[in-house]
Parts: sequence; C-alpha cells; structure tokens
Amino acid sequence: MKNTNSIFNSVSTELKYQVYSHVLTVVLIISIALSIVNLYGLMKKADSSYTLYLKTYAGYEQQGMDVEEMLKAPLSVDKTGHLEMIDNPIRYNYEETASALRLLKSENIMTQTLEWMSFIFFPLIFALYGIYISAYDYKYRTIKAKIVRTRWDKLLTAKLLSLYLSGLFIILCTLAVSYAASFWFYQQVVEHIPVEQFSHAELPPAKNVVPQFLLSIGASFLFATIGFILGLLFRGFAVPMIIFFVYDLIVPVLGAYDIRNLIAVIAHELFDFKGRFQLFTPLPVPSFAAIALLFVAFIISLAGSYLLFLRQGKYTS
Repeated sequence: MKNTNSIFNSVSTELKYQVYSHVLTVVLIISIALSIVNLYGLMKKADSSYTLYLKTYAGYEQQGMDVEEMLKAPLSVDKTGHLEMIDNPIRYNYEETASALRLLKSENIMTQTLEWMSFIFFPLIFALYGIYISAYDYKYRTIKAKIVRTRWDKLLTAKLLSLYLSGLFIILCTLAVSYAASFWFYQQVVEHIPVEQFSHAELPPAKNVVPQFLLSIGASFLFATIGFILGLLFRGFAVPMIIFFVYDLIVPVLGAYDIRNLIAVIAHELFDFKGRFQLFTPLPVPSFAAIALLFVAFIISLAGSYLLFLRQGKYTS
C-alpha cells in the first residue's frame, strides 16, 4: 500500500507539473485545433461534391439525356493504378455527395477524427510529448532531487503513467470537442444542400468505432513510449525530436515489419479512409502477426526505458 501511495503521489506530481507548465494545455489546444481543421475540410468536401454533382446534372440535362434514369442505373468503377474508369458519372457524383454528407454527421465524426488524427498527428504529438516528459528533468537539472525523494523505478513508472494518462485525456477531449463541433459544421452544410435528396444512396455500413479507438490509443501509447526512450537516451529535446521527425516524415516505410506498416495493416482492417486522409497501402502482413509485433515493440520500448534509466548509474544511486 505504501508503494502504491508513493507511485500515486509521484504521478500526481508529474501531472501537476504538466498542467502548471502549460505543456498539457498547449498540446490539447493543438490537438483540438487540428481536429477542427478536419471538420472544416469535411464541410468543404461536401460543398465541392455537391457543386460538381449540380454541374454534372446540368450538363447531361442540357444534352437532352434522362438524368433521373441515369441516377437509377447501376454504377461501375474500374480502378487501374491511380486511374478510375467510371461508366455513370452522374450516379458517381451523387454517391460521392451522399458519402461526403454522411461523413459529417455526428455518428461518423468519431471515426473521421480518429482517421485524421491517429495516422498523421497523434504519432508526432505523443512522440514529442514522450520526449518532453522523459527529458525535462535533465534539462532543468531536477533529476537528482527527485531521485533523492523517490526510487528510480517508481519515478520512471510515475513518468510513464502520467504520460499515458495525459495522452488518454488529450484523445478523449479531442474526440469530445470534435463531436460537439460537428453539429455546427453539419448545420452549415444543410442550409444550402438538400440532404434529404441524397438519403437513398447505397453506402456501405459504418464500421465499429470501439476497435478504431483502441487502435488509436495503442498506437499513440507506442509512439509516446518510443519518444520517451529517445528522450532518456539523449537526455534532451533537440536530437530525439529531429530523429523522430526524420523517421516519421522523411524516411519511407522500411519494409513489411516497419512499425508504420504494421499499424497501417491493422488500420485498413478497421477504417475505410473515405474522408480527407488516405493511408498508404501497406505491405502484406497477417493482421494477428501485426498486432503481436506491435505489442512486442511496445514491451521492448517499455523495458528499454527501465534498463536505460537503470544504467544511468549516477542518477539511480
């Protein structure tokens, strides 16, 4: 019980620092702002899809074609690489408008927010957050004072728990604000688009948001832990930040067992990517193997953090 209370107090101290230093607030604001950008983009996507539909409708109507019959006719889309061959453009634009409107509805916003944030911004946000949490005691030379009051393993556990709790808080708040804001954005759309006109479109059913949320949490915690161990390794901010930026944004996927490819394998099982973000097509890996390898990567990163902190002998005595 004493050990539990000690860890709880240390976690509380770490969380208080993140709050009082405003780092948690800044990261939360950035995350929410990025999710709002996505909602704005979805609104513009609906507007542009409807505008294109109207132009196509008017064009065929001017040619004397029976547009209503064309809307009832089946649609076939043949894909060859990046090219699409569409045999019924008016029906295609109708379906695209209906799909864009559905994406902006509140029941689909969780998926759209997770799709947008989990594979673009959350990896960066939480890796950088992990670097900051592990390195700020070195930067401000407070590590020795903390080790005197708290055993090294308890201090490290508290830092990691505070990192995961903050990450969970940021994700939940981002989803909540995005969900609430979606009502306003949808209202802006329905003021000039007759939504009921597109209610008969044949759209695939929405996927379950729970496994999507779990994947987002798991991937975020993994990147946060990778950032954390990089911060411990270099005992600072600049070098690990540069390393992660280069890996995440510049270096191409390094094969089937690259973490990014493994996450993409699972993501394509859970998400449709019909919104504003299209995740790259991953190299084939069995889904179960991808999950297992990502779990192993998380455990290795976690264990590596403890081992690395232990080996920094002058701070653990």
